[in-house]
Amino acid sequence: MTNSNGEQNVEKPRIAGGYITLGKTIPWVLALSFILDLSLRPFPLDSLTFRAWETATRYASLGAPFEPERSFSNPKVYGDLAAIGNIPSLRKYHLEKFSTDANGFRNSNSQGKLKGILVGDSFSAGSGVSDEETLSSICGELRGERILNAGAVNPNLHLVRRIAERENLRGGYVLYQHLERSPIPEPPYAPFMNNLRFGMDDDTQTKVYRWLGFIRGLDISPLQIAIKREFKELFNGDILPNIYCNSVVRKKLRNGDEMLFLPEDIREHILSPDDAVNCWKFYRDSLKSYEMDLLVILVPTKYTVYAPLLQPPQTNHSNLASVAARLNAEGIAAVDLTGVFQKEAAALLDKGEFIYWQDDTHWNAQGISIAAHKLVEKLSEVREKRDPGS
Repeated sequence: MTNSNGEQNVEKPRIAGGYITLGKTIPWVLALSFILDLSLRPFPLDSLTFRAWETATRYASLGAPFEPERSFSNPKVYGDLAAIGNIPSLRKYHLEKFSTDANGFRNSNSQGKLKGILVGDSFSAGSGVSDEETLSSICGELRGERILNAGAVNPNLHLVRRIAERENLRGGYVLYQHLERSPIPEPPYAPFMNNLRFGMDDDTQTKVYRWLGFIRGLDISPLQIAIKREFKELFNGDILPNIYCNSVVRKKLRNGDEMLFLPEDIREHILSPDDAVNCWKFYRDSLKSYEMDLLVILVPTKYTVYAPLLQPPQTNHSNLASVAARLNAEGIAAVDLTGVFQKEAAALLDKGEFIYWQDDTHWNAQGISIAAHKLVEKLSEVREKRDPGS
């Protein structure tokens, strides 16, 4: 149809009650998107995440790293670096079984007498490995006693005291894991949030903290995660350029295999021995009221371990050995895993085996087992000094 000027009229598409316009469509799309997002907030993340960590931490109770009494099992999890860099070709799929106790910590086994508490970061908690492969599980099995895993939360003294009192633990020990890239903490006073009781007893506080954790977890949107996941499928280097690949460092080992690293780990991390002594001396002395020993575990980054095994070889200067030596000289028991890790990593590489995941920042079950045997050896020395003949 033409108008009086001979121009072609384009008829607008009709809907019931009028014409479709952007002014009407956009508000409706936004409103529907908001409703959909809101309705999906309680939806579990198990099918949307590449590992257990994001699922287990979503509804973490206040003062704990994970959702209480949560279980997760997936035979096709893969590493955080492959996810960050969006590199499907370097994913190393494996089984992960992840479960938590009633307090939101990663403890699947409550058998045996509790003698120790493990504190630290995600290395202690066991990111990427199954329950029986965590550091606390393997050390406990080697010593024939139970070690409570309190990793992945601020390793402050209030946490240790709360666990010791709840478990009626005296005369035991604390294993304090510290990663090379992490700064030495200030003397570990209790965080403000851990002291908020408002007259509540332990049972009431636990229930309130669990509800607060659930409410906080609703801030995470499954819809946004799903959209981001599809977006990364599009920009993965096959269809469109990978815009995430520079978020990780890709290196080739001397045997030809590739390994991913966190850019932050490529830089040198020199720790202050004085700060280390100040921190862990305070920690050690504070544990005396519970008659508990302290063993500090210094864990090298993946790059420190594998830099000499790259093609060409690299150097990453680390002073963990001198920090451990200074701590031991001050009467603070400490173990540096750098030497044994570099030696074992070199030997295993010739067999095509690794002690850190190729696609993740963390150690794998083989690396944890090596660490556990070294720790148990040192721990036996520490306990022998307290109780000769034990």
